[in-house]
Amino acid sequence: METKAAESVGELAALDGLVADLGPLAGLLPERAAPEQDFNSFELLNQWWQEDVHSRCLTWLLDPQGSHGTGAYFLENFLLHTAERSASLGTPTIDEDCIRGGAWSEATSQREWYTVLDGGSGWLDILLVNEGRKIICAIENKIFSPESGRQLTFYQKALERDYCSFTRHYVFLSPTGMAPVHSEDRAFWTPVTYSGVLELVERMVAGHAGAIGEDIRWFLRQYAGTLRRNIMPVPDAVQKRAREIYIAHREVIEMVCQHKPAYTRETSDWLRAAIEQQNNWQFSRGLTTAGYLRFGSVDWKDFVALQTGTEFQNVKDLLQFEFRITDSSAQLRLALFRGEDETVRQHVFDAAQKHQDLFVGGGSTLSPAWMILHEGENILSADDYAMWDDPAVRQKVTDWVEAFAENEFPRMNEVIVKCLQEYETQPVIASPV
Repeated sequence: METKAAESVGELAALDGLVADLGPLAGLLPERAAPEQDFNSFELLNQWWQEDVHSRCLTWLLDPQGSHGTGAYFLENFLLHTAERSASLGTPTIDEDCIRGGAWSEATSQREWYTVLDGGSGWLDILLVNEGRKIICAIENKIFSPESGRQLTFYQKALERDYCSFTRHYVFLSPTGMAPVHSEDRAFWTPVTYSGVLELVERMVAGHAGAIGEDIRWFLRQYAGTLRRNIMPVPDAVQKRAREIYIAHREVIEMVCQHKPAYTRETSDWLRAAIEQQNNWQFSRGLTTAGYLRFGSVDWKDFVALQTGTEFQNVKDLLQFEFRITDSSAQLRLALFRGEDETVRQHVFDAAQKHQDLFVGGGSTLSPAWMILHEGENILSADDYAMWDDPAVRQKVTDWVEAFAENEFPRMNEVIVKCLQEYETQPVIASPV
């Protein structure tokens, strides 16, 4: 008994020593630790971590015809930066002379280039095409998500097929400049960090005072700020000190990590319990995967049109609410999956578009693939994660679900049910003989 008590005292002392060392470490992160005084819309709307938001910003900045008013400035300099990085790695795909003489003003910048190959399909984040000079640049963008399967190989093969006569430049963009997982992809895809993007945005603000309107300057300053605070990797000084602290307190840190909260799992458990308390919701156990909890209205089960989905192998649901859960967020979305009947998908999409005050944050055009009709804000804040074991955090999640069930859900459900009733009762037009 005395031995165990002594061990506990020793472990607590070790933890106190770790805390003493961690205090100065936080001081090396002034931009992250200090509260931000300036208003930032990316942070207010909790969009700074969303990969699609960054892809949209980049697509706009890379568009020579974009409303930013700087023409091909960002595009040419982004290509120069990534080409220099490619050459330094010994895998050059495009040279400086080719870029500088490329007449980029007529180039196009497309987000989510869709392709089908060998029975599979995918969406490349950004595709730049210079038809006049026969040059393309493919950009796969990762913020806090890892590379998925063999997607880089897939996109490379599809682009080789569709742009076989073009010079092809492949960029793998991430906050840290992580390399592709597979060695075969490293010979083609150039890993690039967001530091180059940040530098270019700041140069645009500083060097184009006459060309950029004040509203654009305001937006670019905010984007640069959210990149610097939230996306850029930890400074070298912090990495060095953190390494020293880890070596000095390795066993204690490993013990702390063993007992860290399982944020995703615990949030999922709270949401699952809250969902099951709603009598008019039908929990979709067959569609529950890591990081997702899906459910639908009990009113939907009688509509045959909603059983035409092809997104999942064993479940035919075409429409579902889903909570997307990570270690730093929990969002409610309404997902319209792929299906065998595009007419009913169009009908549901049109109904949502007519009520954009209710269905917010979704796509503006119907996609043949899985798409979002509604995307809510993050239920949890940074303060919630800082006080995770306080019962108030779980209560906040429960209260949010109950408030949604009482307010927005009935209105959304009414719109969907009404559009399905109209769809299933519309007259069938006979084909001409």
